[in-house]
Amino acid sequence: SLASVLARENRLDLARATRLLATLARALAHAHRRNVVHRDVKPSNIMIGRSESGAEHPWLLDFGIARAIAGESTWHERVIAGTPSYMAPEQALGKRVDGRADQFALTCVAIEMLTGKRAFHGTNISEVVARIVVGTPDGLPEIASLGGPPLPAVVEPSLAKSRHDRIP
Repeated sequence: SLASVLARENRLDLARATRLLATLARALAHAHRRNVVHRDVKPSNIMIGRSESGAEHPWLLDFGIARAIAGESTWHERVIAGTPSYMAPEQALGKRVDGRADQFALTCVAIEMLTGKRAFHGTNISEVVARIVVGTPDGLPEIASLGGPPLPAVVEPSLAKSRHDRIP
């Protein structure tokens, strides 16, 4: 899993992380075009394998809490599901989610891949959720130093508190 890779290597170089993230983003876009939201994008749900060419390839697993986003949600569908450190604010607050929640989560994974630390952490779930809803993520200065101005220009809007402010 990406989680075990990060535990072993702490962080990934920018080129490797970018290749993996691009493939994961395409996989999520594919799911979103079919009105499916993963709702639990995190390093332990990403397996790293090899393609037929031998190149490293990520696989997004565990669509166990994924939901179709077509139509109105019921109360049962709004129950908070996912891993707190990677939840979008709307998900952490039990509101309706769409593909932009996965975008937020993948950006949290990106920060962890590049810096070796979680974007949002705390000593308990309430503290993590509070940081997600009103706080700023850790690692942004480090991200800026890795890729220059273009990298924060993508990362920061993808972590916007309002899903409507995230880059489509």
